[in-house]
Amino acid sequence: MTTNFDDMLSRAVRLFGREPIVCDHPLTTARINLRRGEVNIVHAHGTYQFYDTCNRRGEIEKRALRSDEQADADRANEDAPSNGGRRMPTIGDYLEGVLGALSRSPIVLGYAGWEHDVVMRALHRRLSLGAPLLSNLYWFVYTREEATQLPRWLTEHDSVCIVAPPEPPRPTDDAGPIREAGDTPTLPADDVLAAIINAAGIDQPRLFEEPIEVFESLIKDTFGSEDMASAYAVDEVLQRLAAAREHLHAADEPPSSIERLRELRRESQYDLALSHLCDIDLDSLDRSELREVIEAATEAGRALDGTDAVSAHDIAASATIKLLDMVNDEEKPELSASLASALRHKASALHAVDDHETEILAYDNIVARFGDADEGELQEQVARALLNKGFTLSRQGDREAAIEVYDEAVARSGDADGPELRRLIGMILVNKGIALIHQEDLGEAIEICDEVVARAGDTEEPELRDQVAKALVSKGVALERNRNPEAAIETWDDVVRRFAGVDEPGLREEVARALVNKGAALDGLGSLDAAIDAYDGVVERFDGVGHPGLRGQVARALVNKGITLSRHGNPEAAIETHDEVIRRFGDADEGELQEQVAKARLGRELAISQQAEEEAEADEAADEE
Repeated sequence: MTTNFDDMLSRAVRLFGREPIVCDHPLTTARINLRRGEVNIVHAHGTYQFYDTCNRRGEIEKRALRSDEQADADRANEDAPSNGGRRMPTIGDYLEGVLGALSRSPIVLGYAGWEHDVVMRALHRRLSLGAPLLSNLYWFVYTREEATQLPRWLTEHDSVCIVAPPEPPRPTDDAGPIREAGDTPTLPADDVLAAIINAAGIDQPRLFEEPIEVFESLIKDTFGSEDMASAYAVDEVLQRLAAAREHLHAADEPPSSIERLRELRRESQYDLALSHLCDIDLDSLDRSELREVIEAATEAGRALDGTDAVSAHDIAASATIKLLDMVNDEEKPELSASLASALRHKASALHAVDDHETEILAYDNIVARFGDADEGELQEQVARALLNKGFTLSRQGDREAAIEVYDEAVARSGDADGPELRRLIGMILVNKGIALIHQEDLGEAIEICDEVVARAGDTEEPELRDQVAKALVSKGVALERNRNPEAAIETWDDVVRRFAGVDEPGLREEVARALVNKGAALDGLGSLDAAIDAYDGVVERFDGVGHPGLRGQVARALVNKGITLSRHGNPEAAIETHDEVIRRFGDADEGELQEQVAKARLGRELAISQQAEEEAEADEAADEE
């Protein structure tokens, strides 16, 4: 099932000697019989060949109807063509039938999940029946944030498994009030398909093992008639192919190192491919072979983890360096960008295994090689390397060095106009402001936060708006630590005013963070009721939202509320609040939620002790009377 209009899937299947059954219109769904074991391709929105594409909202919604719903819609529409009162099949009917009878696990890749689309409507109807699917559905998302944008009826169903990339690295200190920006982990579809091929032990297609034999079979199947074969001298062509096949078999040479690498890539055996790459002499390869090594090593680096990923990206970088010495000047900018990317991915892999010293050397290598480059893509790679270097230094506690790195990045690219560089510089300034807060350089931190807001202006770009929100939240923290809680509260109120109505999970998380911080500041000012209102506002706004960051802020709000209630002499209500945290998040896997649950358990124990002391004091006072 695909929502694409092109025929790339059909063409790919034919390359492997199979003729797919294609359904590109509701009236063609009868072609498909799931029991026959054929390759079936369903174009949910039609194909471009017959200009029967559905790309407008009304067209897509109509395609999502069941046959009974379609019949009702046609009866209500006087201009609809008559079909004699018969119910015509629809894509929605087909999908519901598949979901009701399919004994295999459906896999969803590269699909955003618009709720009015035929796929989502059919899924909703099937899952709403209450009965589980015959086999679990696995829905893969590119980023963890994408999972939070899927509807709860899907993500919370027992038959649906959401597969997301790993969580980004957690800070080593308490970053509750503010959070630095770093690289977002992703899960590309290529990696998912490679893992499935590897796990299933699927051999490479016969097309790649015996291409001449496959071509012979294709010719024989195409020219089945003797008259047709004679007219086109097919026998002569087949004789020449047979001679070529015999010649190749007579040579009986073992596959070359590159051919063996191709086989391992086709089978997605990336662990074996890495071992093979380590044995290849890069000096013996020509330009095209080096390019294949670079591609294979990059794929292996994405598919593997730990030190294997480091080794794979290191091979990709080494092969790229050798290739750079062999190409002309026109090809060097593209290859230089590939080298910078390989070094950055190597650094990320080193970060994952906690080899931060070598990780920082990899970032320094990028800056040394490409720091003076004029090409925009290379400037972006340098800025990204400096952002990540500063992030790592800050996580290690060396925020003074991190600030110097951020200053270097701004000095190099701070005046750039490109949208990606603007985004990167904004992230760097946000991180610098946070580092300054940790260094207690509060005045400069406030100035940097104001600079982020001024640079972004009234932008509608989601990532720049996210930076504005982070900068304002951080500015509020700096103001509060600078003994100006009233100004801090005004700043956090500004965050809520600006972004309270947005749908982006990242911005909503900053709104929640601003409200939690505001509650803590109000508590410090002795405004108990206002503080409790702020915490309750977080729970009311974001209760039940699946986004991990928002769940973390809801937990923080409840923990802070419990602490506030205890401090103001209401341990009974505090115990109830801490119990709510434990009930909601006690089984959560996320590290931030586990931390808040631990705080709730401690807060609950303290509140119980406080309650016992107050009861003892009350009993003692009663005895004295």
